Amino acid sequence: MLQVSLSPALNAAADLIRANGGIVHFPRPNVVVWGQEFTSLKAVSKDPRCEVSYLTLFKRIKLGVNTDEAVKKNVYSRACKQVSCWGENFESMRALALDNRCKVSYTSLTQKIASGMTPEEAASDSRLRKPITTIEQAIVS
Repeated sequence: MLQVSLSPALNAAADLIRANGGIVHFPRPNVVVWGQEFTSLKAVSKDPRCEVSYLTLFKRIKLGVNTDEAVKKNVYSRACKQVSCWGENFESMRALALDNRCKVSYTSLTQKIASGMTPEEAASDSRLRKPITTIEQAIVS
């Protein structure tokens, strides 16, 4: 995050307030993105031009990523890659998981596709499990 250096006089005043049990509040600087000034990162994340969630935006800014880059999707991320299923193109696997025809969660969907299933198989097969072993049968019985 942004580190603010205080003058010695202001630093002494802040220490005095903290020593007496008080809390020192500093106004947050406005965020500038797309040539527009926003009051907070939350306001930026609610803008339709922002392609990521507030949490992702906050983490990226905290890591020191430029604000103009932090608001864009990471095209190399598995979650942001386009996927084709049922003859339709979905903008991401998360969008496919949110479709009403998808019977599995986002996590299950990504794991199944990573294991080699096609998107159609992964999205429609909610009960695919490994065969039960004899030890597991003994425990169930």
